[in-house]
Amino acid sequence: MWALLPIYPLSLLPVRVGGVLLSLACLFTLGYVAYRRGAKPLALALFICAPQVQFMAINGDYIDVLSALGFVLPPQIGLFFVLAKPQSGAAVALFWAVEAWRKGKAREVARVFAPVTLAYALQLVCYSPNMLDALLTRAPHMVGMGAYHDANIWPYGVILGIFLLAYAIRKGDIGPAILSSACFTPYLGFYSWPVALLGLLSCHPEFILATLFLWIPAWLYHHS
Repeated sequence: MWALLPIYPLSLLPVRVGGVLLSLACLFTLGYVAYRRGAKPLALALFICAPQVQFMAINGDYIDVLSALGFVLPPQIGLFFVLAKPQSGAAVALFWAVEAWRKGKAREVARVFAPVTLAYALQLVCYSPNMLDALLTRAPHMVGMGAYHDANIWPYGVILGIFLLAYAIRKGDIGPAILSSACFTPYLGFYSWPVALLGLLSCHPEFILATLFLWIPAWLYHHS
């Protein structure tokens, strides 16, 4: 529920004004994350201009953006952001758990994960009746509603995801963990892939190549 707070002030503005400001905020935030992850000017420009990034901004898909912002925040705070959309950040949370264990064993894991665990426990207590109702009455009718935008690689990507996450843990590099999250989910919107590709920024040429690849499905869709 906290994820609604950043956009609440925009709800007080005219719809078009609020929509434009939200789109600009999405682009600026993704650009900031890419910059913090080491993107050089060319890579940054290609990333921001990618059709999927533009689609995300135009449609105000700020949950993916919040998840991406978590990648460059301290783990204790970043967990709130990456878990706002587990499809984009669950593997990062696991990576941070291992890193915390390496640093200070169970005590450090508790210190890092206590705030987000407490927040989710309170949410479960406060909203569990409504959540159960949604699962029993609404969720079955929503199955397949997002299939048009689905671009997952499940279940074939699971092996790749395990390899990437294991590599991230072994090297202590969050990049492969960011990319691996997209491999474990049975549903992932095509507009979420740019967030996953932020994990490639430690390999700059590969990031540019992957960003250019994002134009292929957009071109095929436009000419279909």
